[in-house]
Amino acid sequence: MRKLILVDTNFFINLLDTKDRYHERAVEILSKIENEEKYVTDGVIFESITISGSLYGGKIATDLYHNIKDNYKIYNTNHLLDRGMITHLKYDGSLSLVDTLLLETMKELEIHEIISFDTDFDNKDGVIRVH
Repeated sequence: MRKLILVDTNFFINLLDTKDRYHERAVEILSKIENEEKYVTDGVIFESITISGSLYGGKIATDLYHNIKDNYKIYNTNHLLDRGMITHLKYDGSLSLVDTLLLETMKELEIHEIISFDTDFDNKDGVIRVH
């Protein structure tokens, strides 16, 4: 049985940025999750395309979009916005709305692992951060 994994924005950016301190680790992780069931949220796509476009241009951002679309299940989080805002308040705004929606998605889909280099996911109930 394949395990479910949620992927955060910074994973994609670290894959693109060969000079980033986490680039090599991101490449390692990518090879290890090749056969796993990988999810991204719509917010992660918005962030990833915006950041990659501003750093590397529209062609790279478009290529990234198609790669995500072809290799990851995209989870729409519109129905989780109210719960995301409750979680946002719980953490007093220290987590972005996209991050709180990632946490709510994990609860809803019963996903326990998130690929992220963001320490904000540490010490959250039921969350294992792969980094």
